[in-house]
This record gives sequence, structure tokens and C-alpha cells, in this order.
Amino acid sequence: MSKNLTSKKSIFSRKRFWLIGVYVLLLIWSGVFRHSQPEKPVSNDKKIAFLQTIDGENTKPEKIRFAYKETLPEPPNDSLPVILIHGSPGDGEAFDALTKLLKNRRIIAVDLPGFGDSEKNIPDYSVLAHARYVLELLDNLNIEKAHVVGFSMGGGVVLNLAELAPNRVASVSMVSAIGVQEDELFGNYYLNHAVHAAQLAALYALPELTPHFGVFDGSTSYARNFYDTDQRPLRPILQKIDAPFLITHGLEDPLVPIEAAREHARLVPQSELVELADNHFYVFMRPEKISPILTDFWQKAENGTAKTRATADAERIAESQKPFAPKIIRARGATVFLFFLLFVILTFLSEDFAFLLAGIFAAQDWFSFTFAVIVCLFGAFAAVFLIILLGRFFGQRILQSFPFRQFISKSSIEKKFAWLKSNRWQAIFLRRNFFGFRFSAYFAAGMLHARFWCFCFGFFASALLWAFGLIGFSFFLAKGLIAASLINQQNFWAISALIFVLYILLKTALFLRQRRKDAKTQKNFILPTKHTKYIKK
Repeated sequence: MSKNLTSKKSIFSRKRFWLIGVYVLLLIWSGVFRHSQPEKPVSNDKKIAFLQTIDGENTKPEKIRFAYKETLPEPPNDSLPVILIHGSPGDGEAFDALTKLLKNRRIIAVDLPGFGDSEKNIPDYSVLAHARYVLELLDNLNIEKAHVVGFSMGGGVVLNLAELAPNRVASVSMVSAIGVQEDELFGNYYLNHAVHAAQLAALYALPELTPHFGVFDGSTSYARNFYDTDQRPLRPILQKIDAPFLITHGLEDPLVPIEAAREHARLVPQSELVELADNHFYVFMRPEKISPILTDFWQKAENGTAKTRATADAERIAESQKPFAPKIIRARGATVFLFFLLFVILTFLSEDFAFLLAGIFAAQDWFSFTFAVIVCLFGAFAAVFLIILLGRFFGQRILQSFPFRQFISKSSIEKKFAWLKSNRWQAIFLRRNFFGFRFSAYFAAGMLHARFWCFCFGFFASALLWAFGLIGFSFFLAKGLIAASLINQQNFWAISALIFVLYILLKTALFLRQRRKDAKTQKNFILPTKHTKYIKK
């Protein structure tokens, strides 16, 4: 018997050795392949300018490659040129379809550094650095004044450009564009920055730790763009910009909420806001929607009929001076995905904490009660599934390793196994909700080689009941506090503190009661000998 076990272990070790060996060889091969490839040539329809490297507030003498597409008007005329600035990820080719509809103007669609055919290896990917590069390009092309259009992340670039050189910006057009920090993702710079940091770490690890043979090269530019960018200065820029200002935005935008566009319009009293029944990507998917709006706006800016801050309506000027009123924006698109990941991770760490928090967020109207239940159930069931597998395949090895063997005795494991075997459904539906029992119960179920799908179904059913109960507890309590005007809907910390304190007091009382009951039950407990076979001698 021991010989067979030793044989199995050696086979497993050999397989693991070969798997690691193959992975390392593929990783080395991928690295050699990537570094041996010639640099990708610049597209034939693009032009190149060599600009000084920007690093924060400093300009370095080293030159970088800056690619752009230039289309001349047909027939030639003296209208002002237009600078099109793409989002992230992307490049100037995002405007190819739109450019074909703007034949009466000189159009320059840039590839911002880090994207497209421009230099990839740069020290600063922020929208401020990109604005300085575009300004340097205008100098290089001898363009004194131009209309600037920013799509998505490009909105931050055009706002910084208008701040750096207001006399060189004839008008600003924001197309599905970012702006104020408060309406992006979680609405808080530090939370958003943490998300962007995690995204950057993941996208940095992906090309470095996988043998991809060049497939993932350049994936970090997008993440660096968001990580290096600070949107907090954009609100003050919007509050003082004087140029004619156009905002077009899709009502169904999943990336930049329509509420952001409306806040931009409030802050810029001379702005024209056009809300379209569309999503984030109409600029290149349906350019015919926006081309006449842009053309008309540029014409008005050039003939002096477009409003500036000085000629804006008095009522709108007064409205723009009012302080920002924080509001909760229902999660959409990328924010929904982030909430999903957040609650799956939280559920792995603590089901109860995640369930309570999901109910509070739902009560504040970040998302629906249904979404809260679904995402928490997904995380809970995934945790159960993995813990049972961990116990089944690695249970003996884990319990006999340091430090577990120091504080887990053989007799305590035997009693836990025996109790679990004879009280299976009580363990699933009742004891899973008491402190410290969840992991040990699932882990023991795996080591017992209990009926896998039977236990998974039971744990899922119990999680469903507990999710509705706990999420409902925090949801309706928070709703009641808000409806009674005891706590403001925006005050997440006050609502959370009160609900968690009440929950901990209730949980502690139930736990102490159960301990007293268990002490009486287990006082005369006799261990069935049949369960000792699961413990390695």
C-alpha cells in the first residue's frame, strides 16, 4: 500500500516537474522570439514628427516618434484645421470613417505617444503629457490655431491643451469624453487610482509571465494612460475655459456616464450639449450622426456666432458657479464589471461582510437588489467549490504541514469529521453561518470525500437563503434609515457603521448561545471509529 502511494507521489512530482519545465522553455522561447522581431513599420498613410520627450513638467532632449494622419481639404480653403484626439486604447485610425465625411477641412488625426505608430516607450502617459506633445506638434506643423476634438480619454487631453494654450484653441469638442473625476467609476480619485493600479499590475504581468509570442505586447499603454492620469484638475479647467464648447454624448454610454456630460455642460455655461440615442462608440461606428453637428459648430466658432463664457446666458453662468452636488450614478458597463469583481473577491474573504455591503450599495442605488444577490451567490458558490476541491486533493498534505500540524490535533480533526458526517445538513444550513466554521466545514467535506455535487447543491441552497436574508437585512435597514431622513443617502460610512455594529452584536449573541449548546452536546460525545480512516497515521 505504501509502495503504491510512494509511486503515485513520484509520478505526480515528475508530471509537475515536466509541466514547469515546459512552461519555462516556452517563456524563454517567447522572449527570444519577441526581441528578435523587427520593429513594426509605420503605416504608409501616416506622417512622422520627432518631438522632445515629456516627463511630467520636464522636457527631455531625447526625441520620440509621433505619428499622425493628415487629410487636406477638397477644394483647398482657408478654414481652420481640426485636431482629432483618440481615446485609450486606440489611435488616429478611430477617426478614419469620420474624416471621410469632413472633406472641406484640414484634418489631423494623431496617434498619441504610447499608441498606434507613435513611440511606445515613454516616461509619462498622462493626458497632461499628451496635451504637451500635441502642442509641440502644432509648433512643428506651424499651426497657430485649430479646433480640437477629444474622444473618450482624449477629452482630458483637449481640456489640458485649452489650459496650456487657450489662444491656440479655436473651439473644444468633447465626444463621449471623460472630464470630472466625480462621475468616473467610483467617483473617488483614490478608489479609481487603486483600480487603475490593479489593472496596470495585471496587464504588466500578462505579457511578462505568459509565453504569448508578441500577442500581448503593448497592452500596458492603455493601463499606464489611466494610471498616470489625474482627472482632479479637469474640473477647475472646465470652470474657467472660455472657448466655444461642444459636448456630444450617448445616452446609453457604458463607459462614461451621461451624467458626466451633463456636469460638463453645467460647468461650461457657453457649451452646447447634444445627447444622442447611442452608446460610447458612435464616433467611428456611426460617424454620420456627428459629422454635421461638428461641421456646423466649427462654422459658428469661426464666424463668431458661437457663444463664449463672456457671452453665455446669465442664468447658466450663475448655475456654473454653484458647488458640486454629489450624486450616486447607477453602475453601468465597466463599473458593473468592477463591482462584480469586487464582490466576488469580498465573498471569498467573508461572505457575511460581502452580503451586508452589497445590500448597502443596493439601498444607495449603485445597482439593483437582484444584482447584489446574483454577484454574491456567484462568489459564495465559487468559494465553496474551490475549498471543497482544496480539501479533497490537498487536505492531508496541508494538515500535516507547518504551521497547521502545530495547533490542529488528531483527535480534534476526528471529532470534526465525525460530527460533520452525522450532521451533514445541519452543517450546511445552520453551522456555516457561525464564526470560523465555514472554511473548516467545506474543507472537511472535501477530505471526507463526501458526495461532491450533493454538498455543492446543499451549500448553494444555504447560501441562497442566507444571501436573501443578510442582503435583505442591510438593504431594508439602509432604505429605512434613508427614508426616515436619519442618514443621508450619500453617507455610505454612517450607514455601514450602524448596520455592521448591529449585525456584529446579533452575530455575537447567537455565537455565544451556540457555544453553550455545543458544550453540552459534545460533553459525552463518543467518536465512531470508522472515521479514523480519513486521518493519515
